[in-house]
Amino acid sequence: MKRSAENDSGDYEKKTCGTTLRKKQLEDPYGLVLSKHHLLKALKIQDLGPHIDAPWPACYNTMKQYPKNIKKKLILEKLPNLAEKFKFIAKLEEHLFELKFISQAVEHLFEFKFYITPEFTWPQGAAHRKGMIPQLVELWRMHLEKKHSQTRLEGFQLFSSALNQHSQEAQFGSQPAFNWDLCGVYVFFPEDAVDKTHILHKLSKQTVEIPTTMRVDNTWTIGKNWSDHNAVLVDPGGYPMKVISTFFDLAGVGMSMED
Repeated sequence: MKRSAENDSGDYEKKTCGTTLRKKQLEDPYGLVLSKHHLLKALKIQDLGPHIDAPWPACYNTMKQYPKNIKKKLILEKLPNLAEKFKFIAKLEEHLFELKFISQAVEHLFEFKFYITPEFTWPQGAAHRKGMIPQLVELWRMHLEKKHSQTRLEGFQLFSSALNQHSQEAQFGSQPAFNWDLCGVYVFFPEDAVDKTHILHKLSKQTVEIPTTMRVDNTWTIGKNWSDHNAVLVDPGGYPMKVISTFFDLAGVGMSMED
């Protein structure tokens, strides 16, 4: 029976807490009896008794620090059709050691699918209890997609066509990639025109005008287009020019860190 992301999360939390207590034992064995009290006090949570699992440490306070193997399980629980693709790329990476695609893909897909950037802080207290993070990120995804009556594309279209070919040249001649231009968060508007006057946020259907002084045309691209918050306008020379979220009021569509 496959283990869930929630179970993996709980095991990770207990392991990390155990490491903290062992370090305390080496540094100050006489103060070990007070470790539990001080740890809970530092985290500003109530000691609810021995039946409650150990909390996620306070030093792990952003989603960037949340284990990638658990993020991957959460992704595959929602996008099971990516499992075979990940297996294929893992074999590819055995031959190309400099290729760290899966590690990057997990981070990008997690942010794209669950609308949570790596920089987002995570609240202390009950949210650090066993299994709470997997539950809350899924509730957050459901909340936003219900709010905007939209969902994001799921699966195979995200991979480059090279991964669907079988020749050795196709497999090893170019690195795998997601087609974020096609399936990402933002798109230029009007799509068929040479000059681009607006940017569309596909989930909320909000559009915002691009400053005319930037003179954006069809030679411009959108970088980091897996991210509502960090996607950036890139000029024809490949230079990032403007973070797109600075044009938008993301709080207005319920996607700020405060939300």
